[in-house]
Amino acid sequence: MPIPLKYIISDSEKVSPSVLRDLIEYAIRYFKDEIHQYYNYKDGILEIQVDLPYIYVFGDIHGDFDTLKNILTRIRFDDIVRSSLIIFLGDYIDRGPKQIESITLVLYLLQEYPDRVILLRGNHEPPKWLPVYPHDFPGVLRVNFGREGDEIYRYFMELFQLMPHIAYIRNGLVFLHGGVPVNVLDINEMGWKNRDAFIQILWNDPIDEDGFYPSYRGVGYLFGTDIARRFLEYNGFKGLVRGHEPVDGYRVSQNGCTLTLFTRLGPPYWNSKAGVYRYSVERVFNGFKEEDIILYP
Repeated sequence: MPIPLKYIISDSEKVSPSVLRDLIEYAIRYFKDEIHQYYNYKDGILEIQVDLPYIYVFGDIHGDFDTLKNILTRIRFDDIVRSSLIIFLGDYIDRGPKQIESITLVLYLLQEYPDRVILLRGNHEPPKWLPVYPHDFPGVLRVNFGREGDEIYRYFMELFQLMPHIAYIRNGLVFLHGGVPVNVLDINEMGWKNRDAFIQILWNDPIDEDGFYPSYRGVGYLFGTDIARRFLEYNGFKGLVRGHEPVDGYRVSQNGCTLTLFTRLGPPYWNSKAGVYRYSVERVFNGFKEEDIILYP
């Protein structure tokens, strides 16, 4: 019997180093082995074969534990998880006031619902060879747990290297953190071994014009509507759901084929809304609709 959400929230707010280490170790085992019981997973690419009516998708959290717990409570997580898949698009840590609590909460959800919760990787769950800035999470661990925090961070880095960076439903939607690569079409060629494509999936951003340009972030590209449409059509997808950019909950762009989600509030972005997308699997997909977005507050 899974632990009710209210107890998961409470436990996340006062997690000890030993419990957090246990959660990380479970997640490492999950991504190495158990995940194959539920999904086709290889090289960071995860295929979802859905037999549930709904999918709820969360964008960047960035340590905003309070917004995360309030949204989960509002959507009645304990009830909806029985008939829904929950996808997180990455960036659980850095910047926010409650980074440890936030990533602890999603790790608890994975442990309790391994066949219902998908944790994708964002650019703030970095590869060892590509640092991200700001990356204050190691310091937060050290402040809270002393020298044990350094060891826990090493565990986290091992975990990050195993997490999927792209998930998809055949003939449905594709989910990732940043954007589609500008120089690769086939999703099967976008695994970890293709470093360039992997980096772009974590870092790219969409623009409402054609073509592509080097990103202002210093890593990745700004990819145009033509590139997004070509990727979707080649792989048989209906739309792209991604995070990575601060918006007021959500933004539909690129002539309706791309949805950006942001699921946190407050500084340093000062957006007024956090958003979650509810995708009805059984309904014929006809674009991203406002009525399918859950906004908070």
